Amino acid sequence: MTATAPTSYHHGNLRKSLIEAALLHLQTQSTDTLSLRALARQVGVSQTAPYRHFKDKKALLEELATLGFNRLSERMEAAINLYPLDYPRQILAIGVSYIRFAIDEPALFFLIFGPKTRDKKDNKVLSEAGKRCFRVLLNTIVTGIDAGVLKQEPPLHMANAAWATAHGLASLVVHGHDNPEQSGSLVDEMEASLTLLVKGLVKENIAVEPLDDR
Repeated sequence: MTATAPTSYHHGNLRKSLIEAALLHLQTQSTDTLSLRALARQVGVSQTAPYRHFKDKKALLEELATLGFNRLSERMEAAINLYPLDYPRQILAIGVSYIRFAIDEPALFFLIFGPKTRDKKDNKVLSEAGKRCFRVLLNTIVTGIDAGVLKQEPPLHMANAAWATAHGLASLVVHGHDNPEQSGSLVDEMEASLTLLVKGLVKENIAVEPLDDR
């Protein structure tokens, strides 16, 4: 007896299963080959069932991007909580967590910063998820300035510089363009580069200590 494709909608948590299947797909393939119909076959439901949750592929990608931004924010928030009141190391920890996220979840990293989800104006949930990430860094810098630890420069400019540095390093890593001359571990080398950035943000009498081994 040959198996036939499912023709009816029967699934306990289809939305979650579709998202998990899509994330698995993106680990080895691009968004171009992702389709709701293929995901339906993979999770064992009718080809029309996914449209009960996502009106089209764009909606699914935006859901995945929202998930990606929230995961990144959670990592960044957890990182700064390791160093209460130590604002230089909080900024450093944010940068390292950003790079680790790119290494651990490259598919989501490429998606959230790629062209498929660049236009967020029609999706307030996705837009807010993206802003949440940046606010983690910006709020840390504002607090560090108020505490007299960071230089009296425009916080937004400082946050842009820190974000651009972390993103640039993360992009080099996930694209396989790390420095062949590096002598230590990849993350250690990236932390050393980020430390130079943080030293430019703090006042002259403030030391930037390395992160704890975790």
